[in-house]
Amino acid sequence: MCSNLRLRRSISKIKGSYALFSYGSQPVTTAVIFVHGFMGSAQTTFKDFQTLVSEDPHATDWTSCDLYFFHYESVTDSISTSSERLVAFMNSVYPQPPEELLTVKRSLLPWSTTLDAISISDVDRNYNSLILGHSEGGVVIR
Repeated sequence: MCSNLRLRRSISKIKGSYALFSYGSQPVTTAVIFVHGFMGSAQTTFKDFQTLVSEDPHATDWTSCDLYFFHYESVTDSISTSSERLVAFMNSVYPQPPEELLTVKRSLLPWSTTLDAISISDVDRNYNSLILGHSEGGVVIR
């Protein structure tokens, strides 16, 4: 069993964006925000990395991090529009993610439970932030 437990949640305010929340016994100290590049997407650009930090038992450095994947329309939107959306995205999850992202209804859980919903909000999330961009994503961040 992997020690890097992750709960995936869509960020409904920003279409295509989502988070992988870490949960377990360790406090979560860092919000890492990934911004894809030209013609990329939040879903595909960092997919191998997502698998690595979620499934590799040796990737323990990431257990204290919540991972956010920001999506923007790199082909049709201007850099300034994408940057404004990134700021709105960051304001919606940092310095604390909203409670609704940390609570999951039973029907959405990948395992069986008798609870109506679970919350991972009891994990201490006193965030620092780290923003990583690939290609055009670096320009959007700047």
